[in-house]
Amino acid sequence: MSPRIRDSLAAIHQRALELIVRGAPLQDVLGALCDGIDALDPDLISSVLLADADGRHLWPVAGHRVPEDYKQLITPLPIAPTMAACGTAAFRKEPVISSDIATDPLWSGPAEKYRRMALQHGLHTAWFVPIVSENGTLLGTFGLHHTKAHPVDGDELELLEQAEHIALIAIERHRAQTALTEALAELKKSEAELRTIVDMIPQLISVLAPDGRALYVNQSTLEYTGLTADEAPGFEFRQRVFHPEDVERLRDKRGSALERGRVVRWYATATDIDERKRAEERTHNENLALREEIDRSSMFEEIVGSSLPLRRVLALVEKVAATDSTVLITGETGSGKELIARAIHKKSRRAGRAFIRVNCAAIPSSLVASELFGHEKGAFTGALQRRLGRFESGNGGTIFLGQDR
Repeated sequence: MSPRIRDSLAAIHQRALELIVRGAPLQDVLGALCDGIDALDPDLISSVLLADADGRHLWPVAGHRVPEDYKQLITPLPIAPTMAACGTAAFRKEPVISSDIATDPLWSGPAEKYRRMALQHGLHTAWFVPIVSENGTLLGTFGLHHTKAHPVDGDELELLEQAEHIALIAIERHRAQTALTEALAELKKSEAELRTIVDMIPQLISVLAPDGRALYVNQSTLEYTGLTADEAPGFEFRQRVFHPEDVERLRDKRGSALERGRVVRWYATATDIDERKRAEERTHNENLALREEIDRSSMFEEIVGSSLPLRRVLALVEKVAATDSTVLITGETGSGKELIARAIHKKSRRAGRAFIRVNCAAIPSSLVASELFGHEKGAFTGALQRRLGRFESGNGGTIFLGQDR
């Protein structure tokens, strides 16, 4: 190969590589390749055709000097055993040299129309090489037409091989980039579908960084914490979900786990059992109240008496039982205040719910608020767990606050 052609090829190769590195479209890279080859000789016309997915046709993608009507005629060009130089080279997966298009039998029969068009434009010689990947897949062809009929020489063969190599690099890079883009799109689609599924799970689900920052939380977690999707990532998430004592405990566990290996993610699930615990405690308290009622019912199976004062009291019981008003019952110790309160409860619309009896005199003054209204875990020293107050336990029923000593 002459030094001029060798230097020109090196420049063409360098230009193509620069375009590839810059991420230029495949058609631009192949167009620059053909423009560089065409500039070597005014009688040369280069072109690149790419194979379609099923490997049955070739489609022109580069070659500015190819006559437009000839380009339209070969769009697409069938891949077959005798289909001019280009279609035959693709079929055989080996170079095909047509030193004289006018007499070459590869341009006869179904390819006769391509012969007529080539000769009409003064194209007398065609040299084509297939572009084949390492795994044997046909990617396309690179070809040269010449305005003079003559046998190919060594320089022209090397020119074909070098150009085919550059085209192969560009096409395989494009295919790899396309495959990566499609894989990323499919991955994003799968990730979106997975997030939709996770968002439908009623449990609280979160993904945390090794330092405890929230990287992702599902919809149930957002609803529970009241945070938005933008607010959830970060350390505030832990304060919304965990009790302060648990934050410290989990930090210690996390530190212990990090000492044993390289943790890259924490996957956490949680279930809000607050309502269940409330229901369990309410049921427990109602059961206690029921036991107390059973224990005391033997003493107050019925109110016995027919005196005028008692009849007046029973009439008042009937009257106030129909309302939800607070009732003040007074009397000496042992006069039956609780009995009257139970009678009011049984006659009221609340009879199906709990009757909660509280002996206020037996509760230390420091615990009155906690006993009546309940408390949260950690609200004060000794508050080891959440406790429902008597008012909450008696919600919907009746609460009897006594002062017997």
